[in-house]
Amino acid sequence: MGLEAHCLRLFVISMVFLNCLTNTNAQCPCSSEKLCEPIPKTSAKELAVFITVTDDSWKKWNWTEITTIILVGNLDQSEELYCYARSRNVRATTLVSADVSKLTQTAYRKQVLNSWVTQLKQYHLDGLNLDLEGNAFNQEIVDSVTAITRETRMILKSLNHAFTVSFDVPYSPDIVGCLTGFCYDFVALANYTDYLIVMDYDATLDVLVANANSPLNLITLSYHLYITNLSIPASHLVMAVPWYGYDYTCSKFYNRTGYDLCVILDSQESQKNFADIMKVLNNDTVQGGLKWDEKSASPYFTTLENGVYHQYWFDDVQSLKMKYELGLKLNLGGFTMWRAETLDYSSTDLKIKSETAAMWNTLSEYAYLLKRNKYTPLKKHTREIIAFAIGREDGWKKWNWTEITTIIAVDNLDNAKELYCYAHSKQVRVTSLVRADVNKLTQHTYRKQLLDLWLDTVKKYSLDGLNLDIEGNAFNKTLVDAITAITKETHHALKNFSSSLTISFDAPHSPNVGGGRGYDFAAIAKYTDYIIVMDYDAMDSGIFASANSPYDVIAKFYPLFTNELAIPSHKLVMAVPWYGYNFECATFINNSNENWCVLSQSKRQELLTFANGSKLFNKNWSLTYAGMMKVLSGNTVQGGLKWDKKSASPYFTTMENGTYHQYWFDNVQSLKLKYQLALKLKLGGLCMWHTAMLDYDSTDKKVKARTTAMWDTISEYARALKQL
Repeated sequence: MGLEAHCLRLFVISMVFLNCLTNTNAQCPCSSEKLCEPIPKTSAKELAVFITVTDDSWKKWNWTEITTIILVGNLDQSEELYCYARSRNVRATTLVSADVSKLTQTAYRKQVLNSWVTQLKQYHLDGLNLDLEGNAFNQEIVDSVTAITRETRMILKSLNHAFTVSFDVPYSPDIVGCLTGFCYDFVALANYTDYLIVMDYDATLDVLVANANSPLNLITLSYHLYITNLSIPASHLVMAVPWYGYDYTCSKFYNRTGYDLCVILDSQESQKNFADIMKVLNNDTVQGGLKWDEKSASPYFTTLENGVYHQYWFDDVQSLKMKYELGLKLNLGGFTMWRAETLDYSSTDLKIKSETAAMWNTLSEYAYLLKRNKYTPLKKHTREIIAFAIGREDGWKKWNWTEITTIIAVDNLDNAKELYCYAHSKQVRVTSLVRADVNKLTQHTYRKQLLDLWLDTVKKYSLDGLNLDIEGNAFNKTLVDAITAITKETHHALKNFSSSLTISFDAPHSPNVGGGRGYDFAAIAKYTDYIIVMDYDAMDSGIFASANSPYDVIAKFYPLFTNELAIPSHKLVMAVPWYGYNFECATFINNSNENWCVLSQSKRQELLTFANGSKLFNKNWSLTYAGMMKVLSGNTVQGGLKWDKKSASPYFTTMENGTYHQYWFDNVQSLKLKYQLALKLKLGGLCMWHTAMLDYDSTDKKVKARTTAMWDTISEYARALKQL
């Protein structure tokens, strides 16, 4: 051991010993002592939040992706926030600082370190954020900044390896750092920290005219300096963006060809919170509206206040997205902002509330994507229970998750990040339903365009696969081959990207009847992990209202898949309907125990053309299971709930405004029969269309029981399937 290392070891030992003598075990402020135990750093990517606590606005943050809070200022005001964060398994650290010019003094460093460690123990923190900003024009000061960082790391890790050390560095190691004296040994600092926080703000280098606080062009160049020139891993750098801007007082103002030039020589500037800037932007002092500077990728606007021109430069969702995109591209170690309290959380104005939500949601979205940058898709199960999910609904919090293996996102993926995060936390795969124009699939360029889009979607949202919902007419061989081709090409594209990615294909209840499909399902099966058989919309095209998912029809067609097309039964997933149909009767016949709802000629024709694949069925006829139950509970029902033996389906009749209606649907009783068929055939799984068809909000015990029964029943049979 060298003399320097030996001295450092003695220094650390003395510090730990001193801290043990002076430390008193502070009482945990939370409801449980466990909440004050150190939380290890488990996420490879950070979403850290700098916060000075002045109120309880933190209750309105988007917490979904937050990993760490960095407390700034008086920690005695942060107890409630601290306990809430810990209850969410979010780490709590604090920003600490020191007089850089005194760090060359060993005694001063010892004093500073002791105060930092005492603070860490007193407030039950998970680490320290070193904010050491000052002049370092000589090597002695540079070395002393490195020394206190190294000493802090050694002391914290000796106390508990879970403690972390982060260090705030300027947006550039050269451009601003060395010009201002903030020119430390950043490579050494990286070696002695868990991550460096790159402060991508206060980059206002132009002293003549107003300019951007966080110009993207300079930010991009500076990361190149850190990563390429200094060889600091991108994963060790956390991007800190500004949630504030600058108000420049213009000594002179020029407006030429639409470009507003605010001369700031011999004038003042001041920092303004995002919330305050939005208030100014929304008043009548603004001249010419909000503008965009292409070079810095930043918004700005000009005001005339009491006869004096001001120019405001700041960052909004648009400019921040571009920085977050850079963070994704570089695969940085995380994101943070300075600071969370700069937004307006108290306003009741819808526009302001929307702006605040957008700032949080955008940051959370990119933090989520960054965490998933190196995500390995989850493995497929032998048997599946798949939930087609509508992202905008939050009923998923009340699903029975015990047997779910995969969710298929039906709509905009941006609407359901919380659901998808929760699914992955439970090792449930997340895939997305994708569609195509069947008539264009013969065009190679269109298929290539689709594949690029689909693969980009998988990468962007770190999906576990795709569900191909390609529905349309394929009455000629060219179209049939094109559908097989896009399936084959998707299979190759996904498997080449990751062998764990899955591809599924939605097939009608019969491989050769209805929908105009005529697809080559035997070939499609070869290029998919499983085929989802949509056992619904199988109504009789005759003159009467009939079952949506008739058991006799469903049971008849599975042998066509397994025997005639030789598709293994374990590759077929049964999809059942959690909805039904409301048929308007032209004539109603009540014959003993049977009610006959005769359809009008136009509605018969619509059913016939749907069955032949000439057009899509009128979805205005469809009604969710929850909707069915509401109608059934009303006073328009004639004769109560009935059972059709042939189709093994429930139905009931109503009189509405002088017209008879007949409702056909599936309930627990009819669904059990289908699930039993799946067990008998040893299918590859169960699925439903779709999860939002149930009522998750009702407080009525009967309604809640029905919702629970629908979930528990499919879970019970899925569990039995998995045991085959």
